[in-house]
Amino acid sequence: MPYVIISTQIRLESGPTFVGDEWSEPKLMEYLGATRMKALGNNFTEWRSEDCARVVLNKLERKGYRVVSMTGVGQTCIWTLNKPEENTNTTLNTNSNNSCICPICESDVTVDGIACNSCDHWFHFNCANILPSAVDNIYKETGFHCAQCNEQLLFDNIDIHETTPKHVHVDKNTPNCPTQEHDRDLDTHETTPKHVDNNMPICPAQEHDRELENLRQSNIRASQNPDTEILIQNISSEPDTMPTISQDNNTTGITLKPANTVTPNTNVQNKKNIRKNQSKIEERNISNSQRARILSLENEILQLKRVIETIQNTSTGTNNNIEAPNTIH
Repeated sequence: MPYVIISTQIRLESGPTFVGDEWSEPKLMEYLGATRMKALGNNFTEWRSEDCARVVLNKLERKGYRVVSMTGVGQTCIWTLNKPEENTNTTLNTNSNNSCICPICESDVTVDGIACNSCDHWFHFNCANILPSAVDNIYKETGFHCAQCNEQLLFDNIDIHETTPKHVHVDKNTPNCPTQEHDRDLDTHETTPKHVDNNMPICPAQEHDRELENLRQSNIRASQNPDTEILIQNISSEPDTMPTISQDNNTTGITLKPANTVTPNTNVQNKKNIRKNQSKIEERNISNSQRARILSLENEILQLKRVIETIQNTSTGTNNNIEAPNTIH
């Protein structure tokens, strides 16, 4: 069963502190310096310590108790602690003691301190730039978060979908579409008939093309002859880099040209697509860096607001002290 500690002073500067009930262990209450206050008809017992809540928490944390939650209502602060297990090792006590050390000044937080709602660290009011009088408002609004946890929370609030790459759908029905132009080039290249002079002697490359064209036109299927279909697949999968024959009007020589050539329009379009992709990546990197900068500026603004509030409250208290003697005279 968890222990509940109730303090009537949210600033933790003075007692008393109510630390137990009817299920409390007398030895533990003796260790905390608490005394039994009352025993009603339902056997309910309250244990009260004259020490401040911070001292009581430090004693319990040395025994292995861990703070689970902390809430503040008005001037009352309530902590809920879990009991340690029976076979705990010494590292638990070490971690408990370290949780009471302010990570900024690296000194023990005994009286003036505030706990971060996200982590187990305690901070001095001066180190966190917080006035003790502003603690009530902080817990009522959003709770206290240290600078590191606050920055992490701001990063977690970023929409993940904005940082993921977006898939662009290309409609081939739209005019001037790069994909459509590329497919049109491929279709025209494949469907363009090859004009070969029948009077020219047949070379192996031309005979290969004729055989492949005849097989395609005859619509041979694997159901008639599986071996023939395998042959067609092998022929089709081979790279179409065989040379073609063209006759020059001025010379009788034969000039060999590659069958598959990349058109200039395709090269230009590929370069444009590469530039577009690079510009999108650069814009995404710039947006991520700008978001990180915005988060950093928001943290600095929050710290400056707290410092300004501290200065204003301090100046208000000084003016009140100066006006008091003048009113007496």
